Amino acid sequence: MPLLLLGGAHFTRQAMLQERALHRRDARNWRQARRDPLTLADNRQALKEAIARLNRVRPGVKAALFVLDLHEFQRINDACGHRVGDDVLREAGQRLRSTAFAHSLHADDSAVHSRMRGMHAPRLVRVGSDELGIWFPLWPVGKSPSDVARDMLLVLRKPFAVAGLQLYVRGNVGYVMHTAGQVSASDWLTHANAATQQAKRLGVGRHAAFEPEQIDALVKRLGIQQALQACVCDGSGFTLEYQPIVSMELKTLMGCEALLRWKHPEWGDVSPASFIPIAEGSDLIRPLGRWVLRRAIQQMAAWRAQMPVAAMLRLKVSVNLSRAQLHDPELAPLIEQLLAEYEVPASALRLEVTESLPLDDPDSLATLERLRQLGTTLALDDFGTGYSSLAALLNLPVRCVKIDREFISGIDTCPYRQALVSSVVRVAEVMGLEVVAEGIEQEAEARKLQALGCRQIQGWYVSRALPPDVFAQRWLQAPAAQSEPEPETNHAPSSCDPSACTLNRFGSCPTVTPASRTADPVSAPSF
Repeated sequence: MPLLLLGGAHFTRQAMLQERALHRRDARNWRQARRDPLTLADNRQALKEAIARLNRVRPGVKAALFVLDLHEFQRINDACGHRVGDDVLREAGQRLRSTAFAHSLHADDSAVHSRMRGMHAPRLVRVGSDELGIWFPLWPVGKSPSDVARDMLLVLRKPFAVAGLQLYVRGNVGYVMHTAGQVSASDWLTHANAATQQAKRLGVGRHAAFEPEQIDALVKRLGIQQALQACVCDGSGFTLEYQPIVSMELKTLMGCEALLRWKHPEWGDVSPASFIPIAEGSDLIRPLGRWVLRRAIQQMAAWRAQMPVAAMLRLKVSVNLSRAQLHDPELAPLIEQLLAEYEVPASALRLEVTESLPLDDPDSLATLERLRQLGTTLALDDFGTGYSSLAALLNLPVRCVKIDREFISGIDTCPYRQALVSSVVRVAEVMGLEVVAEGIEQEAEARKLQALGCRQIQGWYVSRALPPDVFAQRWLQAPAAQSEPEPETNHAPSSCDPSACTLNRFGSCPTVTPASRTADPVSAPSF
């Protein structure tokens, strides 16, 4: 009998140990399912459960969620490898933990802080692949949320020493504050994302608070993206308009820039400023860019078939390229194929890349060099407003510089703008580069640019962007083709000889009324 009791106790103890082991395993699996293994921060699932628990247990308290988006973090992964990227993300998480502690309720009392557990303590959260957040389940009274956002951005100022490298990372912070019990966990994340997107629109290194209007903007953005997707698939709604580029010295037409327009069947004309950034933020920019290239080259072929040889040799059509296209290995072969298909020489095509893009990565440089070897002319658009400098002209295979409107506006009365433009013109002349001034709106601006040595201009003072048939009628037809010259209106300059394209606006007849801005929506680059 005692032996039986002893054996029963043994099996009972073994069963209890097994049960405890199962409980520990389940608890470990539960924690692992709610923790990011890289940063040891809570993951999205853990955050949702924390918000739901707060809504249930402590309704009425004020809470806050801050999200730090690491700008172009993918570039570090691509250039240095994912191991280096992981180390940067891990270090950023440790820095944010210190920030969370510094802004906690009892940061000045370590004894009290050691007892802060559960839903009262601020928590580090891995919100996305390149997003880290801080969840404040109990917002400190008197604390400014903008101070927390600024401190989160400050942790990025110190470089990350990883694998012998000194890496600098920038970011944006979006934050949202709500009263517990009023907003679901999913809405918390949606609102934080809306605030982060708003901060990114303001520029790198900025922060933004959530506003209800941001949700409307996201809904509108999604609607535009869906409509854009449908139109790209069937090719409907898109057209190209052409804005002339003229020589003030020769008083001739030198080329034109192809500008993309989109007319939605329900919304009407959609501003390029609305849909181009959305296309650039998705894969839609590549098929859209291919459509623009094909249509512009096709139109150039149609014009060349009706023009004298002298005008054909001079006329160029400019097409803007996006960063995604520069990373596309099929871009150069596509352009070569289109030029051969429509029998247009490569010298008649000018490809513009905006200076607001970083162009020093190997993929972009390789693509630009291949395009130069094809014989196309490469232009640096929006010069002076982005990543490049005068020294960058030495490293990029460009043959033309387009000075941004920001330096042109008011140049007739501003000596600083005159000095900047004069410097660009002199450097370009030494390097053998063409210079085009964009956004000319006033005759005084055109006169001053001519005095500074800038030979080519583009803008509303010359003409608005025109449909291809109107452009051909007003800029490519000979005067003899018309029985009577068209009176000057608020649309565009009068017609001119295709071999001379004399512009009455400059030189002999400066009193002709410039084109008015009221006849057309604001022009914007196609990309």
